Amino acid sequence: MGKALFNVPDICWTVSGHEGHSRAFIKIQDGCDCFCSYCIVPYARPVKRSKPLKDVLSEIQTLVQKGFAEIVLTGINIGNYVCPETDTDLAGLCEQIAALPGCFRIRFSSIELQTVTEGIIRQMALRPDRFCNYFHLPLQAGCDKILKDMNRHYDTAAYRARVADLRQQVPQIGIFADVIAGYPTETEADFEATVSFIREVKLAGLHVFSYSPRPGTPAAALKQLPPEVIKRRSDALRALDKELRAAFAASLAGTEQEVFVEEHKQGRPHGITSNFQPTVLETNQPCRGLIRVRITGAEGAVCLAKPI
Repeated sequence: MGKALFNVPDICWTVSGHEGHSRAFIKIQDGCDCFCSYCIVPYARPVKRSKPLKDVLSEIQTLVQKGFAEIVLTGINIGNYVCPETDTDLAGLCEQIAALPGCFRIRFSSIELQTVTEGIIRQMALRPDRFCNYFHLPLQAGCDKILKDMNRHYDTAAYRARVADLRQQVPQIGIFADVIAGYPTETEADFEATVSFIREVKLAGLHVFSYSPRPGTPAAALKQLPPEVIKRRSDALRALDKELRAAFAASLAGTEQEVFVEEHKQGRPHGITSNFQPTVLETNQPCRGLIRVRITGAEGAVCLAKPI
């Protein structure tokens, strides 16, 4: 199959819609050449491009001056970031961001396993006040056969090792993952292997996708599973997601966390911790921005906390 099926559109680097919000987004990268068998993105955006380092830093400074306390770095595959002017990679960008003044923290959007370098992890470990102890690390399947069929570029052993390394170097890190239910070649045994693997590595939560074919991709040409099978597996993974999120929330009881307050509901501040845990502050006082708290307990997947 050819790799130039679509015209490559111009990149819009600007992420708008910040007004009225406390969190801002900066697009730092575009394009992907991984060619996972189910994904159309590399056919539409095969050229990897990155925003110049100086522009990223300038954007962050502007947003901090406007009062944004949390900034999310986004892109198609942000781990492939390389400044077109200086060849600075994502780890180098993080080092530059760490040196910026101001009270704010950086969160990464989804990042592929094979692009998480020791340099990135080192910056996170050195500056827990600046970089959220959180990764959204796509898994897609916890079965080596299916990962190979999907043309993913790692196996379960590599994923397991990276998760263990992250937990050793970045305390209380929240690791979440994408997972696809019902890939065409997925047998019942393959699906059970995925469930077992997710339980083994104790992810903090899942983003579950029910597989659907994208015309023009290799997976779309395969014999598809019955819709009821895909739904049943998706439902099972979503139930597992609730279980994982509740367990992660409970594990934080007694710890100190920094909560980014997003809104006030029913007279209480609501926000998320650095490791992406939804949290309700046990106070009637208005709060905003980054607040240091102690987690007092959990109700399901939501932590309760008192400001320190």
